[in-house]
Amino acid sequence: MITLRDAIDRIFAHPVFENIATELPLSITAEHAGGSQAPYKDADFTIALQTHKQYTCGANFFWVNHLYSPSAGVPIRKEAVQHLMATSFPKPTPFNGVLTVSCLTVSSVLDARGALESCTPDELRHAYILAISRDVDAQQDDDLSVLQSWRKFCLSTTTTFHLHESHEARYWASLQLRENAGATAEAVCRTSLQRIFEVVRFRSARVKVLGAPAGTAVAVAKAYSDKLYMANNGVQVTKSFIDVALTVHDRMFKRARIADVLVEADSGPRDSNPFESIYVLQAILSRGQTEPRIFWIVASIHHMCQYKIKPARWFTVSNVRGSTESGNRGYCDLALFKLDSLGHLFGQLPQELGLETQWFERNARRRLETHQLYYCHGQSPEGHPAADTTWQAGQKRSVRDYIQFVQACRLTSQLRNTHW
Repeated sequence: MITLRDAIDRIFAHPVFENIATELPLSITAEHAGGSQAPYKDADFTIALQTHKQYTCGANFFWVNHLYSPSAGVPIRKEAVQHLMATSFPKPTPFNGVLTVSCLTVSSVLDARGALESCTPDELRHAYILAISRDVDAQQDDDLSVLQSWRKFCLSTTTTFHLHESHEARYWASLQLRENAGATAEAVCRTSLQRIFEVVRFRSARVKVLGAPAGTAVAVAKAYSDKLYMANNGVQVTKSFIDVALTVHDRMFKRARIADVLVEADSGPRDSNPFESIYVLQAILSRGQTEPRIFWIVASIHHMCQYKIKPARWFTVSNVRGSTESGNRGYCDLALFKLDSLGHLFGQLPQELGLETQWFERNARRRLETHQLYYCHGQSPEGHPAADTTWQAGQKRSVRDYIQFVQACRLTSQLRNTHW
């Protein structure tokens, strides 16, 4: 998927959208090319904001700086944006809902065209822009009707200007809009990962302004409770969630390779993400302890789901951490057992069996050591491209048999009732 910046550049570069960021909204006329609602007027804007603290009219969608986000730093789920683009904007259509613009003062917005700041969930705005960019790329010959339709809708977008007393008020307004939308639109409903980033950044901002007492889990949870009505299908922000979120953020999301795996898993459908529960992440931290071991568990779980060896829903807290029924051994223990056995499988055991140790270290280990390498060079799951096993060519039967034994050890996804 192209970046938002690239999509905006492509739109602005097309002659149909030339200088659109500064154009005035369309007036209502009897012509098809006219607007569909009363356009923005400075006088009406001033009176309405002073009296009611809000003003709704037809405005220009591109008066807003869509690269700005009131929740900057929170990852956007690309799959959610793609889904919205395909389902809500398959062809030129008015923007879905109301474009909400935040104003901190009652002054004309005409001097800030192209730089206004919106509280509307990023996913909705980004999907609309990507849909326009998609049709710009698809435009052929001299038929500009599709792009002209997009232009008309952009220049008559239902827009509500809200007067907010502070940046914090704007922040809470943006979150409330997201919760309201999340009650019916899965795409904009926060995942656990997104909520972790959101809470950590909000807490940091509060501490800078109000001091350390405002950053306690109790204080942050109370702020969310007082300021935000959270959708039932969203991730609830409680004291427990905040405590765990701070720990998970410090020990996982500040580690680039762990964060990369978690963000990748979060970018798809929510029901395909084994890390959707913050308490699963907590269990992984508890079992893994150190960064290399935590990364190994996370990568193992991600690949188990990616290659459909286990469904995401299987990775519950009890299955990951273990329970009384399983002897308090869970998938983390299995993954770590595999990690701890690598040196034995590729070094000590081949030597004890009279096999060429250097060959296993030099050739086998570097092709089978990690999960991703194993699926490429060892044994790929059903339904995926066959693994490249040419590196085994010419080896003795005893070597090939031992490699199959290693694969059996690496492929198992269950704990057995055996003593290790």
